[in-house]
Amino acid sequence: MSEWGPRAAKEAALREIEEHLSVDPDLLSLRFDRACIWDELDRIDDAKNGYLDVLQRQADHFGAMNNLGTLLYRLGMKLEACAIYAEAIRRHPENPIAYINLANAYVALSQLHAAKQMYEFAIERDRENHTAHQGLGDVLSRLGDEDAAAPHREKAFKHRPVTVSTYYGEGAPIDVLLLFSAIGGNLFAEDFFDPRVFRQHRLAVEFFNNEAPLPPHAIVFNSIGDADRCAYALSLAAAIVARTEAPVINPVLAVLASTRVENARRFGVLDGVIAPRTVLTARARLEGEDGIAHLQELGMRFPLLARAPGYHTGRHFLFIENPEALARQLSGLPGDDILLIEFVDTRGDDEKFRKYRVMFVDGSLYPLHAAISRHWKVHYFSAEMTSSAPHRAEDATFLNDMSAVVGPLGMRALEGIAEEAGLDYGGIDFGLAPDGRIVVFEANATMVVPQPPPGSEWDYRRDAVAQINNAVREMVRSRARVPT
Repeated sequence: MSEWGPRAAKEAALREIEEHLSVDPDLLSLRFDRACIWDELDRIDDAKNGYLDVLQRQADHFGAMNNLGTLLYRLGMKLEACAIYAEAIRRHPENPIAYINLANAYVALSQLHAAKQMYEFAIERDRENHTAHQGLGDVLSRLGDEDAAAPHREKAFKHRPVTVSTYYGEGAPIDVLLLFSAIGGNLFAEDFFDPRVFRQHRLAVEFFNNEAPLPPHAIVFNSIGDADRCAYALSLAAAIVARTEAPVINPVLAVLASTRVENARRFGVLDGVIAPRTVLTARARLEGEDGIAHLQELGMRFPLLARAPGYHTGRHFLFIENPEALARQLSGLPGDDILLIEFVDTRGDDEKFRKYRVMFVDGSLYPLHAAISRHWKVHYFSAEMTSSAPHRAEDATFLNDMSAVVGPLGMRALEGIAEEAGLDYGGIDFGLAPDGRIVVFEANATMVVPQPPPGSEWDYRRDAVAQINNAVREMVRSRARVPT
């Protein structure tokens, strides 16, 4: 629990602070405490102005700089947060916290090498900092260096496999046992849980002694979502889930069935669905002298897509145009196995690629975005949306009337995919074929629902995102077995 306790206690502490400041308005520590309470009470403008007020009075106040950066980060102002954290580092070069926060922001901006350096700087200043080791392990893994990542995961989780979030609400919280894998492949589910309602007990399955008592919980949320990467972690999660009678969001067996190869097989037989052929094979077979013959045996032809299993957001994902490029391009992918995926050209008449994302929560479909790009590898954060008002208008049309954009055949196909997936929470990335069929790229439980960035040009997205987040929270709240 925070220093000031539940909301009523915070408000009482705030009144007391105001009384003291009315007598001595220059007490900097109380001005900072007031800004912190405003922050916890979600009085965003007051908190922001309060931190700025402290910094005007003491430009090197670390707490105000750090908290202001974190507030801006929560509001989606990641570049502004980076600037604040960098200034905190300049003024307090031996404090590891600002390095960690800057590293976290760099990760969110997909600047992985910069994030790696910041985590390393933090560890130089605090060799036992669990958060820095966790972040560095994650970044090294994303960069494809699993051997280097392993000792940092050990440092992060060996002696603290369970961490508990702060609860700010009134009365008893809804306790959520959130299972995750230390090697990644998780849904970042923390944002779904309002700290005024839920208390999270985050459990790293690889480091938990399953003979130890389970943390208190009214519901289990399995955030391990990548079956290609996390088969072992999911087996551990299954053993943990077997010990509880609490409801489980995203059953382990349903997640295990969501590998890219298995999804292509089972979705490909659904009406209205095109599932690009997907096979998993050994890198050595492809890089050997008979690599082209092996491709032909697998039923693959050029151009094709190749990716390292277990990576997302376009990392280690290649377009291979011809046989001459095969061995050269594969050399840049990590791991011993390669996923080969049939390339389906989904460009429209304007020669642009469109990738739609629909989330499914508790049996209902929710549109999240229509990303438009001239490049085959389409992700919303890198697509041509910020610079194009027409693209944003098309995105808004999809959000406002998904069925009109997708059509009746496509809607039935999406419903069939969600039903076949068997997940309580997940997402579908897809394109549209000219005949209205769904070209499914991916469907699993790892897909996030990012907050729109600040700026009025993104206001049209906010209701759609809020609707999904509220649906997840309501699903968890309604299923939790809370003692009466």
